[in-house]
Amino acid sequence: VFMTVPLPLLLITIVSEVNAYRFSVIEEAVAMHLCEVVACSSTFELRSFAMDTLIYFMPLSLLKSETSRKFGQLPMSSPASDPNDAFSVVPISFESMSGESYQSGESSQDELQLLKMLCQTIQSTTQTETANTGLNALRVVLEGAGHSLAGENLVIVVETLSVLSGGDYFHNGSDNSIDRSTKAWANASAIAFQNLKLIVDDFLEPQSADDELRPKSFSAREAILDCCVSFGKSQHDINTSLTSIGMLWSLADQDSTPGTLDLVLSKLAYLALDNRAEVRNCSVNTLFSCVVGLGDQFSNDQWEKCLNKTILFGIMKHMSSAMNGTND
Repeated sequence: VFMTVPLPLLLITIVSEVNAYRFSVIEEAVAMHLCEVVACSSTFELRSFAMDTLIYFMPLSLLKSETSRKFGQLPMSSPASDPNDAFSVVPISFESMSGESYQSGESSQDELQLLKMLCQTIQSTTQTETANTGLNALRVVLEGAGHSLAGENLVIVVETLSVLSGGDYFHNGSDNSIDRSTKAWANASAIAFQNLKLIVDDFLEPQSADDELRPKSFSAREAILDCCVSFGKSQHDINTSLTSIGMLWSLADQDSTPGTLDLVLSKLAYLALDNRAEVRNCSVNTLFSCVVGLGDQFSNDQWEKCLNKTILFGIMKHMSSAMNGTND
């Protein structure tokens, strides 16, 4: 492979390795070039090399050392003072820095350019092979550091999975000209759904209304709910659609706060209008299971909204309209 890799691409890899101690300084530029190769290269060898390099450097982006968090991205060593030994280096003693912490001005969660550009590459590629490789790379990231993803970083991962679902529910500025509902994208959809299941099963913690991180956690959960709906609408595999509907119930059970419950019920009502009988039946049954199982936590306003807007004027009205249209 190395014989076919252009010298500039090898140099990017070498320079990144040498500057690993301050990777956040060059992360955006490195990610941009590697993702461009992944998305646009005409040869499988170059795309694979660039993707493997992205995966290799991902831990540097995701995991920050204690020293890095305290002092920022400073060098970990410096040249030795011996002029006769030009190649010797000595560790930097951070205790000698007057006890002051150097701050880079950015939190570790704001520095994940590598992850962001990988997700953008997966969303924009027209090649199923590249999408599959990128989704497998995302799974490696989730298995290794999924617990540390939060806020916007988790949202962009989930939005990427939504785009690859093959459903028509989610578009967030993605390239809508790519039809991912075709058979060629079925494997990518399956891999994306496995990543979603990993997030829901292993990395989501129960939430409460007084959680101090509520705004950020709610934005991530809202993205996950949208992702479940996207897979519920996907035409690739009926079992995937039914499983994603069950995940909506699991999310409501984990987070039974009013905001999440209202969203779950509205999304189940939306899926209850699907053109497939299995999806409609599963959605209606799950909706009523949520109402029966969690109804004791509903406020009066929630009951009114659930009965009048979600069930009567949501599902029933559309069903009546469909039946009238059939009779006509």
